Amino acid sequence: MTSPYASDSTWKPEIDLSKPRYDQSTYIGRVRHFVDITDPRTLFVTRKGLEQAKNLINDYNAGLIRTVDPEKLWKAKKIVNSTIHPDTGEPVFLPFRMSCFVPTNLVVVAGMLTPNPSIKSIIFWQWANQSVNVAINYANANKTTKMDFKETATAYISAVTASCGIAVGLSQTVPRLKSLSPSMKQVLSRLVPFAAVAGAGTVNVYLMRWKEIKDGIDVYDDDGRNLGKSSKAGASAVAISRVLTALPALTIPPLLLSRLEKTRWIKRNPKLLLPINFGLITISLMTALPLAIGAFPQRAEVNPLTLEKRFWDIRDENGRVIDKVYYNKGFMRKSSILIVGMRGLSNEVCKNLVLAGVGAVTLLDHKIVREEDLGAQFFVNKDDIGKNRAVASVDKMRQLNPRVSIEADTDDVKDKPEEYFEKFDLVCLTDCDLETMIRVNKICHSYKKKFYSAAVYGFYGYIFTDLSKHNFTVKGQEKEEEFVDMETALKKSDWSSLSIKKLKRISPLLWALQVLWKFEQEENRLPNKSESDFAKLKVIRDSVSVLIKLQPSMIPNEILNSLALAETELSPVCAIMGGILAQDILYAISHQGMPINNFFVFNAHENSGLIYKVMT
Repeated sequence: MTSPYASDSTWKPEIDLSKPRYDQSTYIGRVRHFVDITDPRTLFVTRKGLEQAKNLINDYNAGLIRTVDPEKLWKAKKIVNSTIHPDTGEPVFLPFRMSCFVPTNLVVVAGMLTPNPSIKSIIFWQWANQSVNVAINYANANKTTKMDFKETATAYISAVTASCGIAVGLSQTVPRLKSLSPSMKQVLSRLVPFAAVAGAGTVNVYLMRWKEIKDGIDVYDDDGRNLGKSSKAGASAVAISRVLTALPALTIPPLLLSRLEKTRWIKRNPKLLLPINFGLITISLMTALPLAIGAFPQRAEVNPLTLEKRFWDIRDENGRVIDKVYYNKGFMRKSSILIVGMRGLSNEVCKNLVLAGVGAVTLLDHKIVREEDLGAQFFVNKDDIGKNRAVASVDKMRQLNPRVSIEADTDDVKDKPEEYFEKFDLVCLTDCDLETMIRVNKICHSYKKKFYSAAVYGFYGYIFTDLSKHNFTVKGQEKEEEFVDMETALKKSDWSSLSIKKLKRISPLLWALQVLWKFEQEENRLPNKSESDFAKLKVIRDSVSVLIKLQPSMIPNEILNSLALAETELSPVCAIMGGILAQDILYAISHQGMPINNFFVFNAHENSGLIYKVMT
């Protein structure tokens, strides 16, 4: 094409196609942007139409065309962006394009929400959902970095296992809950798919990237310097918590359908349930989902003059008045986190934190990769056997988010001096013995550093938190919680003051943990399935019961027997515990949301997770 303007190198396009069409700083702009990129009409564009769109954009950017209808130009960009992969320049496989998000998920969600499904149906549709997630993420992933097939396969298998396990478990458990009315059981049964998807979440990138924005948040300058807390900044960021992108479609239709089933009209026309359900899902995917996604800006900024008076004349290090401040950014992007121990649980935690965009993560582990590590861990593979676990995990972890600084430390945590822990904002120990947990916790408490300890023992798991004196915001209200260190919490030596009725409401795992840790302390290992280990656990159970003034029967033999699997890592349990632990860590470093205070125990046999505040 010949243009009279081709020789004019000073010309600049009036429309900057390198930026989104709609203003991403506004809610409406973000909603319109999401609707735009998921517009299924672009699926019907022919190859010829795609080439015409590409040529129009290239000619406009090159100055060969200067007068063009803006609507036509933006439409061309939408076609190209929704079809072509930015790294390869080739069309993304049609079912996995973002423009096919609604049609593809419509089929899967409809399958998951089928009323009264069989176990085979539950497993099939949960498998289908996770498969679609993996396919969409893979098809749209950054192609400049080679993906590890084994790593992807491990994450995929873990997601399928978790989602199927939770869905089948809850579908069998909910109907047996005698304390619930039939109508409530029906509602909960309909919400099982959402619980399963939320629990799995191991490869769902949307889950990992969500960030809560609530009232009463801290504001920062360009350098991430904390300028103080502003309720007005929080008010400008009011939003519903971001959860899975599937949330609207997996909750709204079943809840509405549950109400509609009670109407006379539906009772007279039961065959209409299926098309109505399908219609509700379609409406949720096309309307509620964009509205939910739009609530969260990628980068939120505000003029200090719109905040409280104390922010009006804040200056930077050079004495210049600051005209822009940011919220819900500083803690996450400036936080330095130490993760001790690289196993299945810590893999899940690291994955979530790195994808969420924390500032820096240090992996501390002196042990080497063994063949048994390949089961629940997805940052190592067979080629890494014999290598240090932290070193082997770093490169693959960095691929998740290049903006996060990730380093490996091959020392033993027991050899680290006190001052080593001072440089971190938060320390998280996984799979450590009691002596190590107490020592590191005391150090962190003295430095006022946030401390977490957690582990997965077969079907069980626990999380302990000590955030010292912690300030946070919940629903716009400033709150403060006092925490105690682990040694202090475990000094609670008299449970006899509680009635039998109250004691039975407490999970025996809370006390069984002390039995397990005592065994590990004496034997320098975790128990196995041998009769001698079971006998030893019972002896320790009896002695611990005397110390804490508790009837030995409150720690049943069934629990002790299951602890024989303490060395075993079960991927579904690691996935669930890792998601909960990572979420709580994000709560802690962002000071948004109520963190665990101070014990969380998880029982996969009972599908239960309970929080207990244990003080002396």
